[in-house]
Amino acid sequence: EPDDERYKEIPPRYHSIWPLDQTAKSRHTSGSFGYASAVFKVTNDDDGVTYALRRIDNARTTSKITQAAQDRWQHIRHPNIIGLERVFLHQKALFFAHSYWPTAQTLAE
Repeated sequence: EPDDERYKEIPPRYHSIWPLDQTAKSRHTSGSFGYASAVFKVTNDDDGVTYALRRIDNARTTSKITQAAQDRWQHIRHPNIIGLERVFLHQKALFFAHSYWPTAQTLAE
């Protein structure tokens, strides 16, 4: 739905937003690392590439810590791990932009 409140939570550089979380899952339950989170399929305005974008709400971190995490994870290459493209903060939320693979599943799935 175009008026879905979750779309307003995504940074403006992304478009074609589609929630990837299961519809039965509540945003208020514990997500990654005990924080509420949501995953979206998005397209980046700058490069036109589609990403899986995970938003982690109210994460207490700094730009320095997110950059260190990105530097560590960005270089990992393994056939069973989807690549991390970018980590950033926006409006009190932490975002992880991963390569998008249409049939990928999380370990929990």
